[in-house]
Amino acid sequence: MKKVLFSLLTLIAMVAMTSCGSNDTEKKLNGKWETKMTESGTDMTMVWNLDADSHKCDITLNVGMGQMDMATMKFYGSWKASSDKIAFSIDEDKCDISFSDEFKQMTGASDADLKQLEDQTVSEFKKELAGMAEEELVSVDETTLVVKEQGRNVTFTRVK
Repeated sequence: MKKVLFSLLTLIAMVAMTSCGSNDTEKKLNGKWETKMTESGTDMTMVWNLDADSHKCDITLNVGMGQMDMATMKFYGSWKASSDKIAFSIDEDKCDISFSDEFKQMTGASDADLKQLEDQTVSEFKKELAGMAEEELVSVDETTLVVKEQGRNVTFTRVK
């Protein structure tokens, strides 16, 4: 009886140890990933910085038009991945946006107008991010990450 009980306790301990920490997919995703895309004349660069040990992440989105940088949005939160998906949980209190000096000069907006635009942009992006909270993981290797977003593949390249 003691032998069976010891074996059962050993099995439980092994399961508990393997359930904590990062799985193989998360270990592959650990690091900094970048993608560049153009939608409706707007250039976007998205960077995912994923830490597999702490499961913390930050997501940066740079938006521009032509040669002009317009804004940078930064979101912080946590993430989790399995072999077929990656899920983000964004901390709504830790979202930042900054408009470029070029954009401020072009719009001629006052500080009050820019603050209102910042708040509105963060609010809209949070709504958009809610739909992006879970991405289908198509593939990941040492240098390339492919996710399916809204029916199309988006390819990220490891930058660190």
